[in-house]
Amino acid sequence: MEQTNASRKKTARHQRILTIALDAFLENGYANTSMATIAERVGGSKGTLYNHVKSKEDLFLACIEFFLGSHSQKAFSAIDSGGNPVEVLTKFCQFFLRAILSKTDLALHRLVIAESERFPAIGRAFFFSGPEFGVKRLSGYISHAMEIGELRKDDPMKAARILLGLCQSGIYREVQFNVSPPPGAKKITAEAKDAVAVFMSHYASR
Repeated sequence: MEQTNASRKKTARHQRILTIALDAFLENGYANTSMATIAERVGGSKGTLYNHVKSKEDLFLACIEFFLGSHSQKAFSAIDSGGNPVEVLTKFCQFFLRAILSKTDLALHRLVIAESERFPAIGRAFFFSGPEFGVKRLSGYISHAMEIGELRKDDPMKAARILLGLCQSGIYREVQFNVSPPPGAKKITAEAKDAVAVFMSHYASR
């Protein structure tokens, strides 16, 4: 029990550091955020940070993985819950849109794009922890639905990319470029239903 409690405390401390560090990176940018600044916000020394990570780049990569992992749980719970494809995929798309339209997700996406040319590892970490991870998880559900005849057989990875692309083709682009403010729940639901309707027009079993 003592080891379990110690492990939980260590995990909680690590997550707190990642949360504080991510806020600093989003506020100041990657290049303008120092380990000293983060240590001051955390309330410790740089040595404390280096007990958790080897470098600032490693810290930012850990922030990306932690945020995207925790942020995507609801969306993936939708595809694990069961039901017919229209219901499951609509629920998934709703959660997915809420996630990518959140203030933090938008800010992180913009920051990664801005910094990835100088720091390619950042772009790769975001891609494989976010978009590509999402494609693989979604393709697992789609593959099963194709196997049992609920969806027309095709490449499940391609189908997953198409659905996620449809989700991002409307209001998300407008918000991403500050053309429109973040939408409310009603608009997100409508966008999700539209994306699934187009997807099912091609992938519904005949």
